[in-house]
Amino acid sequence: MKYIIDTGFFGLSALADAKDAFGSGLLAVTVAPDCANYEEVVSAVVGALNGVPVYAGATKPTLRDDTPKEYAPETPAVKAEGTEHASNIIARFAKDEELTVVCLGPLTNVAIAIMKEPEAMCKIKKIIIAGGAQLGYGYATETAEYNIYTDPEAADTVVNSGIPLVFVTPEACAEYRKAALQFALTPETATNTYEAFIDIDVSGSRTYGQTVVDPIGWNPINNQKHAGEKSLIVAEMKGECANA
Repeated sequence: MKYIIDTGFFGLSALADAKDAFGSGLLAVTVAPDCANYEEVVSAVVGALNGVPVYAGATKPTLRDDTPKEYAPETPAVKAEGTEHASNIIARFAKDEELTVVCLGPLTNVAIAIMKEPEAMCKIKKIIIAGGAQLGYGYATETAEYNIYTDPEAADTVVNSGIPLVFVTPEACAEYRKAALQFALTPETATNTYEAFIDIDVSGSRTYGQTVVDPIGWNPINNQKHAGEKSLIVAEMKGECANA
C-alpha cells in the first residue's frame, strides 16, 4: 500500500505516533490549513516528522477569504523540504492506483488537486477522511464538524469527485484523526460500518458545513434519487480507538 497523509496541526500528534507503522509506504505528508497561522503549522509538521517528505499547500480555504479561528502554538521556523505545492504532489502520485490519501484536516489540498487534475485523481484507490458528523450535530458549530466546517466547499468538491471515500467521524471515536490512521493500516478494526450518500451544506445558512448523511438516497415525496456514489461510514472501532 502507498499513502499520502494530509494533516493540519490537530492531526499531527496522531500522525507522529503512527508514521513508523506506515513504513516506506508513506510517500509524502502534505499540510492542510486547519489553523490561521499556516506557517506555524508547516513548521510544526516538519519538526515532528523527521525524515518524511513534507509539502506545504493551500494557506486558507478554497473559496473564502477568511481563515480558521484556531491558532497553532509558535514553533521554531522550519520550511517544508519540498518546494512543490501539496496539491501537485497529491495529483502526481494519484496516477498510482494503489494510492490511499488520508485526510486529517480540512480537504483543501485534495480539492485543489481534483480541480487541477480530475482524471488523475479518479485513479486514487480511496480517500479516508477524518471528519464529518453522522448524527447531524457538530463540534465546530451546532451542526458541523471542524475539518469540514473549515472548508465546506473543498469537502463538497471531494464528495462529488467520484473517488471512493471513507468517513471516520467523531461518533466512531473521540480521537477520530487517530482512528482514521488506524483504519488506513488495519481496516478490520472497524467493527461497524455502513454505506450512505453524503452531501455537504455549502448554502451559507445556519447549517453551513453540515455533513448530510443519507443511507437511502431517495426522497419519497418527489421521487428524486441521489445521483452520486455512496461513501463508507465508519460508525465504530475496536482497539485503541474504541469508544468507552
